[in-house]
Amino acid sequence: MRRLRFVASNQRYCILPAGRRKNTASAVMSKTLKRLPADWVEAWGHPVLLVETFVDPSRHLGTCYGASSFLRLGETAGYGRRSGRYVAHGEIKHV
Repeated sequence: MRRLRFVASNQRYCILPAGRRKNTASAVMSKTLKRLPADWVEAWGHPVLLVETFVDPSRHLGTCYGASSFLRLGETAGYGRRSGRYVAHGEIKHV
């Protein structure tokens, strides 16, 4: 718990149909990740060491994350947080 402040969580990443061009998603993600460390230090006063995201494989492949050097570490157990508690929803996501 004491190290969670060094983890940035990517909650939503969406390229709308009108903005879709070849490699747009990975190009924007790459530029964002390059800028993130400096912005994080400015905002929070300490470095970010890890960026995490969760991909729902029933909806998306997560291709832009792989193209942006994210590593797939495994799968969730099918739980989510709701009102500060973990609740089983059965939807396994890739981490």
